[in-house]
Amino acid sequence: MASDREPIAVIGTGYVGLVTAAGFAELGSEVWCVDIDADKIARLNRGDVPIYEPGLEESIARNRERLHFQTELAPDEIAVDTYVMKKNVRGTGKDPRASAQEKWLIKVEMIKDLRRFTVLSDRAHFLKHRVGDRVRVRYKEGNYTGTVWDSEIED
Repeated sequence: MASDREPIAVIGTGYVGLVTAAGFAELGSEVWCVDIDADKIARLNRGDVPIYEPGLEESIARNRERLHFQTELAPDEIAVDTYVMKKNVRGTGKDPRASAQEKWLIKVEMIKDLRRFTVLSDRAHFLKHRVGDRVRVRYKEGNYTGTVWDSEIED
């Protein structure tokens, strides 16, 4: 379920974290709950609520689409903004060397700060993703400039 609200991460799924996460989900936010206890996360993903707080189990069940449980913080997620034309194609479509030299680019926009950059992609990723899709990208930034200098789409 898509939301106009900023996504939220809650670290810890004890009494404070889980109740807080459920409250944000009730308000319409997408909430990622992170805890190092893998058994607790597995239970939450099955729909079992490991603690008792009045109304908590019902709130979690009602907002299941907006609540996500995992054991580690994920890399930044970005949304595919637009497709960019193929670049650096050698030869023509009739030239068998052309397909081996094609470079596919996907322009992306960071959800958290709206920065845009281009990711070099393989053909499979380029064809798979559509405008507006959320994808996970691993990237490195320059130490002083903060600009993205290396990136790739993860599966």
